[in-house]
Amino acid sequence: STVALPRIRERFSQAVIGVVPAIKPAATISQTRAIALLATPGTVTRHYTRELIAEHASDCQITPVGSSELVHIAEKKLRGENIRIGDTYAQLQDIIAPIKANPQIDTVVLACTHFPLLKAELQQLLPHIPYWVDSGEAIARRVGYWLDKLNLATYATAIKGLAYFTKEDHNIHRLDNALRQLRLDHIKYLNID
Repeated sequence: STVALPRIRERFSQAVIGVVPAIKPAATISQTRAIALLATPGTVTRHYTRELIAEHASDCQITPVGSSELVHIAEKKLRGENIRIGDTYAQLQDIIAPIKANPQIDTVVLACTHFPLLKAELQQLLPHIPYWVDSGEAIARRVGYWLDKLNLATYATAIKGLAYFTKEDHNIHRLDNALRQLRLDHIKYLNID
């Protein structure tokens, strides 16, 4: 979204719901005005992210932490692998080192769709941080708004419990546990070629 959202919204007239870093709510709740932005390296450096910070958190000290490795760790957890042992846990410690180094930080923005999957582990490693923010609830509210506005609630009920994948993969069964926890009982594949 941080790459394409402005151009997509310029080009299409229908509503487009984007996943962007939850900078605004983080700036609203932070008491110390010190916020960590935990995102992918691209999101941390994008112009769109800098604009969000300038518009909603210009009076805050933002500590950007860009990590691709965190995406892979979240995917390991999603596949049911134990990430609380060995090298993976040490990797988590290394990734969050800049956050630990600043005791003023009281808010962490989980600015990647994968990162809320690791929230419990991150909270355990950073127990002094009271505020954890991601865009999941805001996106769900926005989707609900548009489903109601466009009279698509019946359609939403029909697809409830359905997970869509863009590629058929023989390892998809490794996600069975995670999909069940999310109450996604049916899988469909979309050919996007």
